[in-house]
Amino acid sequence: MLDAADLAAFVDPDMPGYVLVTRQAGGELPALFSDAPADAFSGIVSGSQPRITCLSSAAVVYQEMLTILGRAYRVIDINPKGGLNGLSTCVLELQ
Repeated sequence: MLDAADLAAFVDPDMPGYVLVTRQAGGELPALFSDAPADAFSGIVSGSQPRITCLSSAAVVYQEMLTILGRAYRVIDINPKGGLNGLSTCVLELQ
């Protein structure tokens, strides 16, 4: 089981993709941001699938509005079962 110090290492400012996310309701949360290209149907449909990985204790909620690198995103899915206890992956939609 990972403890708080172990989990904090995953969202350390030295990690690639680190961002400080601004929450519409107020406050900030550290996270790892990815906007990797997404491909479906052998290249017929493509785009990107932005997401953040953050501590589950941050309590990000479905439909929450976040600002990342000056762009607004809405949380459209949250997966707390991302393989490691204590981390959540939030799938985002650019607004």
